[in-house]
Amino acid sequence: MLDDNEKSKTIEFLPAVQLKSIDNSKTEKEIEKFENTISGLTVKKIAYGSSVADIIYAHRTLLRNIKSVFELYSDTWHYDAWTEVQQLDIFKTVLECSEILIGFDLPKEIEGLSTEERNYLFSFDYWARKIDWSWDDVSNQIAKTPLKAIYPNLLDKIQYYSNLILEGSHYWIYKDRAYLKLVHFTKIPTFRNHSDLFAVDYNHNDFENEEHFPY
Repeated sequence: MLDDNEKSKTIEFLPAVQLKSIDNSKTEKEIEKFENTISGLTVKKIAYGSSVADIIYAHRTLLRNIKSVFELYSDTWHYDAWTEVQQLDIFKTVLECSEILIGFDLPKEIEGLSTEERNYLFSFDYWARKIDWSWDDVSNQIAKTPLKAIYPNLLDKIQYYSNLILEGSHYWIYKDRAYLKLVHFTKIPTFRNHSDLFAVDYNHNDFENEEHFPY
């Protein structure tokens, strides 16, 4: 048992990832660092309920929808406050993937959130119950609270895992070349301020890395 509830959890200690570099410029120290990072994440994430497979799923999903992820934030502030969120599926996806990528790294206190809101930050049902007309929708006004709390941390996590994949490119080129290409060609805007995040007129160039794929 990992906590006080009655559910049982099993921690599977996976073997360390063994990397074979084809680049002589990659030192053994660099490869060892990446191996240790992956192995540490495996144990830590499984213990808290998110496996490495979960992380890859969440990261890949957000990268594939990165333009919509940014548009969701912008639209939430530009559309009428008490109409429903325009991209409800993306809103649900952001909550789901944020729980996987942020999870136990969520700060204990978040400015503008009550303790209850912080505890249910990633729950679509919780935010849906805050409106009167339907529990199947969320209004833009309600959605502002979780999105404003989540996005800076979430975008940092997306960038963190992208960097991790690129640092381990000589592993991923054989493990999942399509995923490596997705990471390489997807650019995450660097701004995290609210005033920048809800800027309008995002275009695909804002999210595309035009550098040659070297692998």
